[in-house]
Amino acid sequence: MKVCYDGLGCFSTGGNFYDVLKRPVQVLPQSPDRIQPTYALFTRRNIVAAQNIVYNNKASVTGSNFNPRLPTKIIIHGFLDVGTTAWMVEMKKALLLHGDYNVIQLDWSKGNQLPYTQATANTRVVGALIAQLIMWLETQFGANREQFHLLGHSLGSHIAGYAGERLTGSRRLGRITGMDPAGPYFENTHPEVRLDPTDARFVDAIHTDGDSLLSSVVLKGGFGMMQAVGHVDIYPNGGKKQPDCTQNPIINIIIDGVIEGTKWSISCDHLRVLPMVTSTIENRQGNYKAFPCDSYANFKAGKCSSCGSVGCAQMGIQANEWNPNGRTNVKMFLDTAGKAPFESTGFIPMKVCYDGLGCFSTGGNFYDLWRRPIQLLPQSPDRIRPIFALYTRRNIVAGQRIVYNNKASVTGSNFNPRQPTKFIIHGFLDPGDVAWMVDMRKALLLHGDYNVIQVDWSNGNQLPYTQATANTRVVGALIAQLIMWLETQFGANREQFHLLGHSLGSHIAGYAGERLTGSRRLGRITGMDPAGPYFENTHPEVRLDPTDARFVDAIHTDGDSLLSSISLKGGFGMMQAVGHVDFYANGGKKQPDCTQNPITNIIIDGIIEGTKWTIACDHLRVLPMVTSTIEHQQGNYKAFPCDSYEKFKAGRCSSCGSVGCAQMGIKANEWNPNGRTNVKMFLDTAGKAPFESTGFVPQKVCYDGLGCFSTGGNFYDLWNRPIQLLPQSPDHLRPTYALFTLRNPMLPQILRYGDKASIEKSNFNPKLPTKMVIHGFVDDINVPWVGEMKKALLLHGDHNVVLVDWSKGNQLPYTQATANTRVVGALIAQLIMWLETQFGANREQFHLLGHSLGSHIAGYAGERLTGSRRLGRITGMDPAGPYFENTHPEVRLDPTDARFVDAIHTDGDSLLNSIKLQGGMGLMQPVGHVDFYPNEPITGIIINGIVEGTKWVVACYHMRVLQLVSTTLIHAQGDYKAFPCDSYENFKAGKCAGCGITGCAQMGIRAAEWNPSGLTNVKMFLDTDGHEPYEMHHYFAKIIISGVSSAKQQYGDLFLTLEGADGQSSSQLTVVEKSYMEPGELISIVLTGTDPVFDLKRLTVSWKHRWNLAILKQKLHVNRVEIVEGFKEKRSLFCAGDVAIESGKSLSLVASPSSHC
Repeated sequence: MKVCYDGLGCFSTGGNFYDVLKRPVQVLPQSPDRIQPTYALFTRRNIVAAQNIVYNNKASVTGSNFNPRLPTKIIIHGFLDVGTTAWMVEMKKALLLHGDYNVIQLDWSKGNQLPYTQATANTRVVGALIAQLIMWLETQFGANREQFHLLGHSLGSHIAGYAGERLTGSRRLGRITGMDPAGPYFENTHPEVRLDPTDARFVDAIHTDGDSLLSSVVLKGGFGMMQAVGHVDIYPNGGKKQPDCTQNPIINIIIDGVIEGTKWSISCDHLRVLPMVTSTIENRQGNYKAFPCDSYANFKAGKCSSCGSVGCAQMGIQANEWNPNGRTNVKMFLDTAGKAPFESTGFIPMKVCYDGLGCFSTGGNFYDLWRRPIQLLPQSPDRIRPIFALYTRRNIVAGQRIVYNNKASVTGSNFNPRQPTKFIIHGFLDPGDVAWMVDMRKALLLHGDYNVIQVDWSNGNQLPYTQATANTRVVGALIAQLIMWLETQFGANREQFHLLGHSLGSHIAGYAGERLTGSRRLGRITGMDPAGPYFENTHPEVRLDPTDARFVDAIHTDGDSLLSSISLKGGFGMMQAVGHVDFYANGGKKQPDCTQNPITNIIIDGIIEGTKWTIACDHLRVLPMVTSTIEHQQGNYKAFPCDSYEKFKAGRCSSCGSVGCAQMGIKANEWNPNGRTNVKMFLDTAGKAPFESTGFVPQKVCYDGLGCFSTGGNFYDLWNRPIQLLPQSPDHLRPTYALFTLRNPMLPQILRYGDKASIEKSNFNPKLPTKMVIHGFVDDINVPWVGEMKKALLLHGDHNVVLVDWSKGNQLPYTQATANTRVVGALIAQLIMWLETQFGANREQFHLLGHSLGSHIAGYAGERLTGSRRLGRITGMDPAGPYFENTHPEVRLDPTDARFVDAIHTDGDSLLNSIKLQGGMGLMQPVGHVDFYPNEPITGIIINGIVEGTKWVVACYHMRVLQLVSTTLIHAQGDYKAFPCDSYENFKAGKCAGCGITGCAQMGIRAAEWNPSGLTNVKMFLDTDGHEPYEMHHYFAKIIISGVSSAKQQYGDLFLTLEGADGQSSSQLTVVEKSYMEPGELISIVLTGTDPVFDLKRLTVSWKHRWNLAILKQKLHVNRVEIVEGFKEKRSLFCAGDVAIESGKSLSLVASPSSHC
């Protein structure tokens, strides 16, 4: 689309402005007369009362205080604002107070209203009008564009850019300041579309809202953008969230009124840039120094504390004092206060030091804005006061408190430095005597002579979670301090220490281990579902990792639960591998029997414990699991190395291989890492103690004569087939086979496998071709389309027509129906083989026509009929998509299932796509030798009644294929020719004229006349009518608009009327509607009509201007028209000789005898 305005040129939605991903709705800008921007001039002579400058009105300038020798500041508002909005007034006053300027407040509020897409389009015209004004002020009054500074907010930033890109040459626009340039429809677009450094001598941008409200509705980048667009781009407070912008909206409403208060609440970050810039004007000696850095994370980590060779810049009005030296898109960061004057607060990572433990900082690797957004320092050892309670076989029940630096607490205890020591460390919110710790301690002492120390750090693990995570660092340091003291004072050996930590306790163990380095290291750490939030995907220094001990094993049970739903990735636990070996019990996310009714848990465990186990069952499950591995050391906890749970469940990791298998739990250290780390191992466990491995044997069921059916192998596909079910038995499904022939077209004869009499007494003729019609989901053979297809087949030829009724197996749930298709297919194959061996039928003469799930049933039948003779043909009538799209060929219909497989796709993207079952009710994937993709409209309820009509409306596209196939039987000589093409878009654009070396095929019953010649998955396209007989005649047209000098762009509708040599056949076809036609343009398109034109000889070109400006006698110049008739592939050329056709008139042309004009 394109529109042109006098003095401004043309604006198109094409070229760099066409971006279907980032600018999905394409709109042309409205006219200057519609937008009518106004320019209100203020100077030191008229600070309050505006003087309006009007383009081409000299008196508006000469009668004003405009001084062409002074610098000029133009302030441009954004979306929904007006030119008198408070922030513009404040900025204007600040500018005039601190400099002698011409200040122009631009008001384009007639063009910035909803919808946002129209406002974005209008920015282009507003920018052009500003450029026009500046050039006029230059030529008429001696102003200098180098002295103009445009300050634009949001959409106003890009308006400034559009103005600047027009002010080129030896002199350029002086400066643009983009104040949080608008993100939606601009982020990551071509530089022509948005503000960029070429738009002025100096472009600076300040980003304050790169990730806010609009990010949550999938318009990436908040109201503003994160992309660098200037010579220097300054990101205060990271450019996303601004301090004090989380204020209660009620407070804003009370202060600013309902409208302004609501606006500031919703878009506070986006609007914050405005008082910031104003403050930099008012406080020119203020500290707005920003530092060059590649990311805010590195800036916050203190890695960019100097200006370096790039230099630092002052954010705001003085940014242009920084010299780019040819650089562009230089990112600079600073932190500011949350209130005026918004000066830089600098950044010094917080740090605290404690005697004997060293210092703890929020900087370095611990600074991670994305994964650890709230940065807190750990509380003091005196505040946390962890307790170390010792238990041995001499004191299994009563703990003995070990106190660091108190020798008597050790010498007076049962601590034995020669025995291995086990530390048990709880996690968030737990106390040190929680039941699971008691059970684990008892199990350890029952099965080994250990020192068992229960660590109680409950003074430091309470809410908020962020403070508890910070405190883990001090607790880890205190444990390391204790172990080193036990070594030096009592001869203990750190290599014999084993720390078992749950949740946050896992990372505490890691912090302890990283301090116990040297020739001797901590012996072992077992991470029991290490905490995920604030640890997942962080630096190894921040979390448990394999360097923290000689051997680190981790068990993951809650990598995706409650916290995942509130965007704290990884459940309470984590999925990241953190040890030498990482066990993922039951996949590491969900544990069996963890969906128990919360009331049951509360009754068993009481309100507090019961509620906790309900909310965090998966996360807590690891605790009885580990205890069970201690109590049942001969139990089966064998885990298998595998790169994913999906592959494990598919049975692809059933051996230990060179890596070896490991026992999950207490005996994991019997496995030798051999230098490996992060080895993932999987096992499935029972849902109750002792939680032994159930192994993985894909579910399997076997039926006499049919073989076995498994949920494993290629049928296991967690992504495409998430619910795995086995097919029900043949006795449950009991499909029936109703035979119809020309002798009994109305009354069925039931064929029964193994019952010879049912065949001998029927009209089945083994010498005739057999057509088997197989319905899909929820249908049966009594639905109208099955009867219609049966009639059409018998009308078409002398066949055995068998209607397969499997309605006992195709009901809800859909997942069970999909599983049942496998048995139904096997039963059909069994029947065909029996008819061959007993009655001399020939499988090559069988043609299976399956709809939806029936298509795949046909495939399952065909894959069993292999050998020198194969099933003759399968026609897939919109093969079912859900649970089949993009699966392995064994799972779905594919070209190996018959000598010839054709598929017709009519519902590859409809209802089910909207509920995330990809591919509509049908599928888009090619599955045959040839795959037809027709296009047709929808029908309605009135025709078919409420029940059937509702089904047809909901599944109209999916059911339309049935009418199409039946029609091709009834109208066997109809034109259902389809054309090979790589996409429907290219087909419609006329890029697939002719059949080429692949050849064209007739969709429907005659598809088998096409020879695949070894090809498979050949896509063919055609258009159909919306009514029977659905045939459409295709004409590939090329219309060349003349490029002669007198030709002009026109806007309207273009038509062709084709006439046959018989003088009787004709068809009027619409080429384009409401479209711009450019001089020299080639319009390529496929045209369709229901009326065939026999032997095309004459063509009439007509057009009509959409604005109906008859008085202007608009003319369209046409050079020539080429037509390729789809049916005959005959090319005809019609030469127009650049003749001009008036709007509303027509031009008649005769086919040229030559191949060129």
